[in-house]
Amino acid sequence: MKLIAPLFALAICYVLFFAYVITSYASLPAHVASHFDIEGRPNGWMSRGTCVGFTLGLGLLVPAFIVGMMAGAGRIPVSFINLPHRDYWLA
Repeated sequence: MKLIAPLFALAICYVLFFAYVITSYASLPAHVASHFDIEGRPNGWMSRGTCVGFTLGLGLLVPAFIVGMMAGAGRIPVSFINLPHRDYWLA
């Protein structure tokens, strides 16, 4: 039951993020700069569709990975944690 509020907040953030990316699609140029050299000049390009797909993919998968790692951290067996004075730190 404690997991409902964080998942609801994550779902709201996903919806807002998706809406922002979709509404900003039309304002992107046909070729979007995707990589820059050390002086800030673009030296790599991708199409508008690829940029939106890449943005949506990273924007959806990275937070889900972080939330999954945090949710799973409490389920790691204590024997798998290699830490000096483990009993003290995990008490």
